[in-house]
Amino acid sequence: MAPKQTPGTSDAKLTRAERTAQRQEKARILREQEAKRRKRNRLIVILACVVVLALVVFIAVKIVTTSHAVAEVKNVTPTYGIAVTDKGEATASEKAGTPTIRIYEDPTCPHCVEFHTAAREALSQHIAAGDINVVYQPAAIGPIGPQYYDQGNWGVTAEFYVATHAPAQFEAFHDALMDGESGLFALISKAANGGGAVPGKDQIKTYAEQAGVPADVVAGMVKEFDSAPWNNYLKNVLQGFRDAGVTGTPTVMLNGTTVESETYGGTDSAAIATWLDQVAAGKVK
Repeated sequence: MAPKQTPGTSDAKLTRAERTAQRQEKARILREQEAKRRKRNRLIVILACVVVLALVVFIAVKIVTTSHAVAEVKNVTPTYGIAVTDKGEATASEKAGTPTIRIYEDPTCPHCVEFHTAAREALSQHIAAGDINVVYQPAAIGPIGPQYYDQGNWGVTAEFYVATHAPAQFEAFHDALMDGESGLFALISKAANGGGAVPGKDQIKTYAEQAGVPADVVAGMVKEFDSAPWNNYLKNVLQGFRDAGVTGTPTVMLNGTTVESETYGGTDSAAIATWLDQVAAGKVK
């Protein structure tokens, strides 16, 4: 008995034209499938390229943004000065109607340290009395050579960082940094004469700790040394230094006018004290 033939399972009864049409249909389906596969592959390649391009753009923007970012500061005047309150705190405010003394200085500048040593006691008295606005204008100008640029940059960065994040300890930190016996320049000088190692970041950290700066602020400060935002900020500080017409350190200004060292007493403690008393009394304009 011959096997039964199920309808649609054999090409035996198809005409030649129908078989040709069937092959063409199969070929069409295969072409469509191949076209879809190629289209899908193209989309995958395009999407991959878009993702890679987006990643490259993101990284490039991140690099550019980081390299041009500038550190944010507080308790600093628009002209990069740090005023000191009667409690020794950093502030951006200057009391109206009160004479203002600006001191442009670099912590690695020998003459700045000499002036600070001579003027420190008298300045502290007038700061506490609140009868003179004392505004420190730190700037890293490299007065003793490029081999100590890092120390100057770290010292100035630290001053602005402490003013921003630990304002209550600013005056104490500033005085430690500028101390004539153990400050930054003093240790650089000793090292140059065979008296120890050149001070590094840890030494500035020590000054902050001695001044009572909180540990978390000290840790954050050290991490920011040499960072792009702070290096960019120091560049702005230097530009402000030039914009003020200052050409060297120390420079002392009274109410915006440069005062010659012969007028304020140079490094003579008694002469400086007398001049500051006269400024506070309104006898010197």
